[in-house]
Amino acid sequence: MSIAQLMKEAYHIMDSTPADIHPQNMLDDFTPLTKGQYPIFNKYPKFIVDYQVCMLILSLAHLINQYCFAHWRLLSSSVTLQAGRACGQPTLHGGPVRLRPIRATPC
Repeated sequence: MSIAQLMKEAYHIMDSTPADIHPQNMLDDFTPLTKGQYPIFNKYPKFIVDYQVCMLILSLAHLINQYCFAHWRLLSSSVTLQAGRACGQPTLHGGPVRLRPIRATPC
């Protein structure tokens, strides 16, 4: 069924519904949501909320890892250039630079 057919049928049903049971008499007018905001839903199932929080934490951990790696690359390239060592190993205060990734475990 196409959207046009669906809309045509919906308008037909709305036009043929008796006034005493018509949705316009029972419901308030719909108002659009403001951009970027949604009403607060207090009855979400706990597992959905937990999953969404877990995905947010994993996403943030990934972004932090990307930022740290980019910062490390910038730091290592500038330290290597400043040190002028023949081996080309990035150093910081005389020792090698070591990057430890943040490990976010799935919830």
